[in-house]
Order: sequence, then structure tokens, then C-alpha cells
Amino acid sequence: MLVTLGLLLSLASTCMTFSYRAYQAELFPTRFRAKAIGLVYSVSRISGMLSGFTIAWVLSEMGVSSVFAVISGAMAIVVFTIGIFGPRTLNRRLEEVNP
Repeated sequence: MLVTLGLLLSLASTCMTFSYRAYQAELFPTRFRAKAIGLVYSVSRISGMLSGFTIAWVLSEMGVSSVFAVISGAMAIVVFTIGIFGPRTLNRRLEEVNP
């Protein structure tokens, strides 16, 4: 069960990463896009580095089940935040999203 949950969590993480990388390119005006995406990517790498320490702490204090709960909760927060606060881009031209 642990291997299956780990595989599903890894698959969900990969799908989410691919999805929001494509989505974030549409969020910024063209003249700021390269710098903005670079900044967002840098911050995500730093937070990815720090998340390892957080996961290690959760594992030592609360166990394996809590690690899956924390990671799943973090993914749910990202999905909810983008879904509620992000601009709608489906079937819209870039000029409509970012005039």
C-alpha cells in the first residue's frame, strides 16, 4: 500500500507540475514574462528544498500517514488557489488573458 500511495502521489505531483508550468506562462504580460517565470521558478525550487526538511520533521513527529496528508493537503491548496483566484484561460487567446 505504501508503494502504491507513493506512486500515486508522485504521479499527481508530476501532473500538477506540468499543468501549472504551462499555465503560469499565460499569467504574465509578455514584456515581464521571462523575469516573472524565472522568479516563480526560483521560489518554487527554494520551497522545494525547504519542503524536504518539513517532510522529515512531519515524518519523525507524526508518522508516514501524516506525510501523505501534508503533501496531499499542500496540493489541494495549490489546486484550490489557482482554481479560485487564477484567471480563466481555457479557449481564450493570450491577448484576452493579458491585454
